[in-house]
Amino acid sequence: MSNHSWKNALKQAIRPTNNPQPRIAIVGMGHELRGDDAAGIIVARRLEAATNVYWLVIDAGSAPENFIGKLREFAPDVLLMVDAIQMDAPPGMIRLLTIDELESYSLTTHALSPHLLIAHLQLELRCIIRLLGIQPGQDSFGSELSSLVRHSVERIVQIIETEVLSSFEQQCADMDNSIL
Repeated sequence: MSNHSWKNALKQAIRPTNNPQPRIAIVGMGHELRGDDAAGIIVARRLEAATNVYWLVIDAGSAPENFIGKLREFAPDVLLMVDAIQMDAPPGMIRLLTIDELESYSLTTHALSPHLLIAHLQLELRCIIRLLGIQPGQDSFGSELSSLVRHSVERIVQIIETEVLSSFEQQCADMDNSIL
């Protein structure tokens, strides 16, 4: 998948056709003291204000397995996990991955492999699950987010806010108005 086609794939994945008002959970993963590994949690922190009845945003840090109960309670139709992933690509490259694609990539600082976590979540939540991976440039302890990864984080937040969340909110408003 090209670095540009992830946007279209994300819009398609986040809009299941069988539900006009899907419940969407976004889980940011990573370690904030390890440079580019913080990308997923920074995305989650930037989107936290979007949480409502249809959207749940979680900053899961390096232990996303601790939030399974909250996800189960929310019962999402779509779960989007965001994390830094070693994909042997240029730093900042963004890819939307399925569980099958995850097997060929190296993931970062989590106690439980995201591949195993996602496999478990698929069985438990029975929802669409995708992982939005960002290629890290560096993840040494105490370093900051690199400029390339920071730019990718900004692009992801912008796409979710302007093209996914705003169109979702408009669709919900249209549905509410049609009920009146």
